Amino acid sequence: MTTLILFICLFLFGVSAVQHYFRNSIIPEVGWVLIAGIVYGIANANLRINLPVVDVEPDIVLFLLLPVLIFDSARSIPLKVLKQVSFHAGFYATIGVVVTMLMLAFPFSLITKIPIWDAIFFGAIMAATDPVAVAAIFKNFTFPERLNVMVEGESLLNDGTAIILFVVLSSFILDHHVLSISAFISKFLISIIGATIFGLAMALLTTFIMRKWHEIHDKFIGAVVPLIAVYMSFAVAEHFLHVSGIITVMVCTMAMTQFHSRLESKCTKYNEIDRYFNDFWNFLGDLANKILFFILGSAIGMHLTKVPWQLAPLFIIILIVSRVVAVYSGGLLFKIMKRPLPGSWLNVLTIAGLKGALSVALILLIPTSYAHRELFLCAAFIMIFFSLIVNSLVMRFYLNRVTLEDV
Repeated sequence: MTTLILFICLFLFGVSAVQHYFRNSIIPEVGWVLIAGIVYGIANANLRINLPVVDVEPDIVLFLLLPVLIFDSARSIPLKVLKQVSFHAGFYATIGVVVTMLMLAFPFSLITKIPIWDAIFFGAIMAATDPVAVAAIFKNFTFPERLNVMVEGESLLNDGTAIILFVVLSSFILDHHVLSISAFISKFLISIIGATIFGLAMALLTTFIMRKWHEIHDKFIGAVVPLIAVYMSFAVAEHFLHVSGIITVMVCTMAMTQFHSRLESKCTKYNEIDRYFNDFWNFLGDLANKILFFILGSAIGMHLTKVPWQLAPLFIIILIVSRVVAVYSGGLLFKIMKRPLPGSWLNVLTIAGLKGALSVALILLIPTSYAHRELFLCAAFIMIFFSLIVNSLVMRFYLNRVTLEDV
C-alpha cells in the first residue's frame, strides 16, 4: 500500500510537471505522457530496481476510465450546432468507421499474415478518432464553430460505433460465438435504441433530483450527482441491460446539459457552480486520458525490442490511406447529395483523425491470452504515436496557411 501511494503521488507530480513545462509545446501533453510512460517501461525492464508494474484490469479501464472520457467529451458539444452537422458527423461516425475499419484490416492482414477476422478486429479498435490533441490546437485559431463541433461530434459518436463493433467482434474472435449479419445488425440496433432510451431516462431522473434539490444546490451536489449518473448509467447499461454504455452516457450527458442550459438562462446563481463543475470535469477527463497514455507507453517500453519497427512505415501508410478514403469518399457522397463540405474542411477532418484514448482502452480490454494482443499493442502504439506527433504538427502548419470559410 505504501508503494502504491508513493507511486500515485509521483505519477501525479509527473503529469503536473508535464502540464507546467509543456503546456505550449507543439507536441500535445498526452504525447509527452506517452513518452514518459515509454521511459518508465524501459527503466522497469532494464534497470535493477523494483518499480511497480503499470498494469490494470480490463474492468477498471471499462467501468472507471471510459465513462469519464465520454462524459467529458459530450458535455462540451452544443446540441444546437450538433444538429446542424449531424448528417455529416453521423455519416463519418457510422459508415466512416466501417470504411476505416475495412481499409485498415485488409492490408494489415496482408502485412502481418494474421487471419482476416483478427485484422478486422484490430481495424474496429483503431477506427475511432480522438481529437483531444487537435482541440488543444484549435484554441489558438479562429475557425467556424460548425467545423469544430463536426470534429468533436464525429469523435464522440464514433466512439459508440467502435465499441459496439468491438463487443460484437470480440464475442466472435475471443469467445468463438457464431457471427451472422442479421444477428450483428439486430444487436447493433438494439444496443443503440436501448442505450438511447435508458440514457434519456437517467437524464430525466438526474435532472428531477437536481430540480428538487435546487434550494440546497451547491458545488458538491452540482459535481457529485452527475458523477453518480455517469457511473450508474454506464454500469447498468453494460452489465445488466447489455446495451452500449458509451451511448447511454453520451445521451444522458447531452440531455442533462440541455436541461441545465435552460435552467441557467433563468437563474444567474449557477455561474460560480458551473465554473467549479467545468474545472472538476476537466480535471477528471484530463487525468483519465493521461493515465491511459501512460499505461500504453509503459507497456510498450517494457516490450520495446518486440515492436516490429520494420513494419512501422507500412502501418503508418495504411493509417493515412484509411482516413483519406473515409473522409473524401464521404465528401464525394455529400457533393452528390447536394450537401457539400468545403475542401478545406475535408482537409481538416482528415488531419484531425488522431487515434487516442479509446483505442488504448479497447486494446487493454483484450485478455492477455489472446495470441495477437502484443501485435495489436505494438501496431496501435506506432499509429497513435505518429498521429499524435505528426498530425498535430501538420494541423498547426495547415491552419497557419489557410482561411477556413463558414458554410
